[in-house]
Amino acid sequence: MTTRSEKHSTKTEFQASVSMKVTIAQLFNTIFVIFIVYTLFGNIAGPGGLTYTIFLLFIINAVAQWSLVIFSPAHYYYWFMKWKTLRGGSENILLTQKELNEIYRLPEFDFPLKYANYAKTTLAAAFFAPLIPIIVPIAFVGLAIEYWLDKQKMLRKCSRGPSIGPELASEYIEFLEYALVFYSVGNFVFNVYLLGNPVETQILTVLGFIIGLANAFLPMGDLNEALFPSKEEALTNFKYSEKRTEFLEVLFFVNS
Repeated sequence: MTTRSEKHSTKTEFQASVSMKVTIAQLFNTIFVIFIVYTLFGNIAGPGGLTYTIFLLFIINAVAQWSLVIFSPAHYYYWFMKWKTLRGGSENILLTQKELNEIYRLPEFDFPLKYANYAKTTLAAAFFAPLIPIIVPIAFVGLAIEYWLDKQKMLRKCSRGPSIGPELASEYIEFLEYALVFYSVGNFVFNVYLLGNPVETQILTVLGFIIGLANAFLPMGDLNEALFPSKEEALTNFKYSEKRTEFLEVLFFVNS
């Protein structure tokens, strides 16, 4: 409801807004709530402590995401409604074309939720990596398998839905640049809080945090273009009459 009230002009902007809100909410639940709760109780490495919970959380998250792709409730509902419609007989006469389209149309691929899960898993793994390094390969393998399953699902088991632009993917590529920031914060917190190291010894961690913030906020695309300029092809001013034969050759090759 909050996103609808923002009245975005395109479907891409709407989905990007929804996805970012879901990402922030999931990050808050995965990182801050769990960390604060176990910090207050003081159980970090003990039985049922923070390390055990985070390790189990990443295992469950990977398996649950695979299961939701393979055994999708939306697809079971689609098959049930299709089966029910085929057995309806004369009752289907009362259905309109719009209602039949809704029944026979495959579920749409949920881009906002998928982008949010990829970003949440990546950033949470970066934050807890200094405490539990094994979760990095677990998250990597889990996301790789989930990506392959999502690709198969999107191409073969989902309807096309409304067209969206590249802005959603671009926004999340930039958002993942915060991984270094999350890693630096996690490294600082766990070293100072758990190991009791002095703050003065965390110079490299603070430096990594500064570099991460600079990478996330500075216009790195413009900076790279200024440092490593690319040669753009000059626009040609040929007339059509001068290049007419080349167009005809291409047309003949395509139609041959």
